[in-house]
Amino acid sequence: MNSYEMNKFEIFPWSVNFETGIKQIDEQHKKLVGIINLLAANLVNGSADIILNEIFNDLAKYADFHFKEEEKIWLKYFKDDSWHLEHDTTHTSFIEEVVTIKNNKDNKHLDDVIQEIISFLTHWLAYHILESDKRMSIAVHAIEEGSSIEEAKVKADNEMSSSVTLLINTILTMYENISMRTLDLMREQSLRIQAEEALSKSEERWKFILEGGANNVWDWDIKNNKIYQSEEGISLFEIVGKNIKHTQVNSTIHPEDVHRVESDFQDHIDGKTEFFINKHRVIRKDGTWSWVLSRGKVVSIDEDGKALRIIGTHSDITERELASLIYKNSSQAICVCDLNKNVVSINPSFEKITGYKEKNIIGKKPHFFLSEIHNEKFYAEMWETINSCGYWSGEIYSEKENDEIYLISMEISSVKDFNGKVDYYFALFNDITEAHEHRKEREQQKEYLLQQSRMVQMGEMISMIAHQWRQPISAVSMAVNGVKLRKETNTLDDEYLDKKLDNINNYIQHMSETIDDFRNFYKPNKQKEKVDLSEAMKASLNIINYGLVEDNIKVITTYEDIGLVESYKNELMQVFLNILKNSRDAISEREISEPKIIIEIKKSGNKGYDIFMSDNAGGIKETILDKIFDPYFSTKDEFNGTGLGLYMSKNIINEHCHGSITVKNTPDGTLFKIFIPR
Repeated sequence: MNSYEMNKFEIFPWSVNFETGIKQIDEQHKKLVGIINLLAANLVNGSADIILNEIFNDLAKYADFHFKEEEKIWLKYFKDDSWHLEHDTTHTSFIEEVVTIKNNKDNKHLDDVIQEIISFLTHWLAYHILESDKRMSIAVHAIEEGSSIEEAKVKADNEMSSSVTLLINTILTMYENISMRTLDLMREQSLRIQAEEALSKSEERWKFILEGGANNVWDWDIKNNKIYQSEEGISLFEIVGKNIKHTQVNSTIHPEDVHRVESDFQDHIDGKTEFFINKHRVIRKDGTWSWVLSRGKVVSIDEDGKALRIIGTHSDITERELASLIYKNSSQAICVCDLNKNVVSINPSFEKITGYKEKNIIGKKPHFFLSEIHNEKFYAEMWETINSCGYWSGEIYSEKENDEIYLISMEISSVKDFNGKVDYYFALFNDITEAHEHRKEREQQKEYLLQQSRMVQMGEMISMIAHQWRQPISAVSMAVNGVKLRKETNTLDDEYLDKKLDNINNYIQHMSETIDDFRNFYKPNKQKEKVDLSEAMKASLNIINYGLVEDNIKVITTYEDIGLVESYKNELMQVFLNILKNSRDAISEREISEPKIIIEIKKSGNKGYDIFMSDNAGGIKETILDKIFDPYFSTKDEFNGTGLGLYMSKNIINEHCHGSITVKNTPDGTLFKIFIPR
């Protein structure tokens, strides 16, 4: 059977008196009796029409099955006999009667239909079993004991006298009266139990709402002006209460909302609206305003239809209102998708940015506004990240409603329920096409400035190399001339020749190292590498060393053993050289006695490394100190400075190395501090 077997009620209890002695038939009769009892149980418990249809279907199916099985047995013993034909006719009439009752059920009350079919079934089944099936089973047993069909039928008729039929009808009439009265009593009891359970559940539910609800629940006895609230502080009763006068001035409800609250409440009290629903602002204890949604319904009226009692709730919807304002007014496009990735909501900015209208995309997958620039692997990896981390962000090419391809900066987050399962996907994005183009232009400009700065440095370094090569070139020339002179005067010996050749080799080696330093510095450096900061500083000092020596500048260095960092060595050297060159120029220009440059490299806690570079050249004017990193700003004349060196140094440290560079004056000169993160 089906779900309607919840409550069993036996109005037709099975008895041994119903047994025919043929096991298969008795078992099937028990099943039919069970269906009758199910109908009675559904009458008692007030089941719905759909349940009755299920029982009718089961009854028809099982009766058809039973009759076919029973006929096989009778046919074995009474083939072509009048008893078999008459019995088959009673089966046919049963099916016809059930179909008639079922077809007429829509014209009657459900209880009347159930009572009618119960009455029919009890009469038919009891008479059929006790009279017809009993008679035939007696004959079957007689045939099995050796009697002929005619002898068996006579024996059955003698045992089933005419008085049996009268007795059956009399008992069934009495039984029907008793059973129907019993049904009425049982139904009344069932309805009372259901009502008590419903009342109990209602009271428990109301008590739970009042005592533990998330909202502020209120119950107002209007007649006696008694109010119960689950919490204090949010009150509309001071506005609409009949016995409270002139309270609007001091009301906690926003003055602009008072009239609307009164109007909506009165409309419901007068029966103009099914519910009282009003959204208004109330003042908090700290003086700020919050949004409240009030709902209520009249639950009791007097004979004249006047409201006596109303119950309802207050809900603080401030967060919801703020979220709604943000959602509607955000400059970012917002798209919300359900668990199946179907669009359920978009904000106005989505329509403005993409060109798609809400009515055309709600319920659809968001793939229609993505472009084919990205392959399937890209999207698969994106969703793999969302599913594993709950979040993804990045830049992605999309397609507008007019087929225009544009670039967006997108963030996608999964929103989970209280059980930690994903409910929605929340996407925010901006059109960054124009910003991207500007960014590319800025990057190209910075690259140009970097190259321009390097070209300036290249000129300076060529000048340094020329200075550094003068001495070794002169020494080589003198050595060659010395060898030549001794050869001409026949005073050249092997010891002198070897010494001069070694000198020449050393000079050439020094010149070669200078070229290597120059070449390495200008080698393209697009990938980060393991850099020893002290080695990078030493290489920078080697390049500028001749100028420092020429100006008698003393260099004092202190290097901690800090290991290697991932950075761009050549770009770091460019920064170091810019600062060293500026210090040398300032010292030379101001003719500082006992000039010096102090360099210190050390750890900066667990965050990274600090590089300090200071001089004693007298410092920078305070009025221009905050401008020295600006592009094209220089403290030198137009022939000696481009204003790009420190500007590019700041860009390299901030953007490429993700560090920082600052400058300040000391009592002696200027101090640059460079921070390189780990």
